[in-house]
Amino acid sequence: MAIGSAIVKNKYVVVYDEKGKTLFERYLGDGILQGFTNSSVSIIKDKYLKVYDEKNREIHQKYVG
Repeated sequence: MAIGSAIVKNKYVVVYDEKGKTLFERYLGDGILQGFTNSSVSIIKDKYLKVYDEKNREIHQKYVG
């Protein structure tokens, strides 16, 4: 399934498919939802940019200090 949207709710990032079904939730805490595409979600948390795929698997991480 492709990612349709990603929003922040109560310190969680909630990721939906293009039909509005929840794909996954990830605790954000004090992090920032950087953005999303149809295949990934980018979050900045604890000085790292982390990218997750539509199955909530981390596919990239980079220190952004």
